[in-house]
Amino acid sequence: MKKFFKWVLILFIGFFLLGVILNVLGVKGSSTENKTENSTKETKDSKWQYQEDISKMTDKKNIYVTLKSDSIWMKNGDPSQAVIPDLTFRCQDDSVDVILSTQTPLSPEYGNALGKTLKARLDNQKAFNISFSNGQGSYTTFFAEKPKQLIEKLKGHNKLLLEVNVHRQGPFVIEFNLDEFEKNLDPVKKACKF
Repeated sequence: MKKFFKWVLILFIGFFLLGVILNVLGVKGSSTENKTENSTKETKDSKWQYQEDISKMTDKKNIYVTLKSDSIWMKNGDPSQAVIPDLTFRCQDDSVDVILSTQTPLSPEYGNALGKTLKARLDNQKAFNISFSNGQGSYTTFFAEKPKQLIEKLKGHNKLLLEVNVHRQGPFVIEFNLDEFEKNLDPVKKACKF
């Protein structure tokens, strides 16, 4: 019986050492990943991210260009709960959307239960309002009501400021760096032909 346990122990140690050696050499086991038609590109130092996929329902190409904010919001001042808001410019089924993701709930707006009116400022110009609709079932995702007009308004500017009222926290200004805006948005404009 002792010989049996001795051989089991030797086999166990042998397989363990083999696993460590293969791990050091970088050999990976077989993969059962499903290949998808999604692709994502992101420049290492860039705040811009590009993603595309093919709609299974319409066979049309969907384009998503996301701009990460320069602002970091810490929920309740807690650094472990830091979030980075973003703006996504999307062409999906020939329709353009501008989507603001705050990653934290915003305060309800009196008299506008289904949307938000945010104060915006481009560079050093006078502030103006942008109307957003709430994403269905979400308190952190908002769709610009006039996306094409908003995109046209953002052209030629370097900075966008959006003032939001974070639920139970108060006002917070989100800053977006619009450098290379037109270059990065070009795939959305081509896909939706505007």
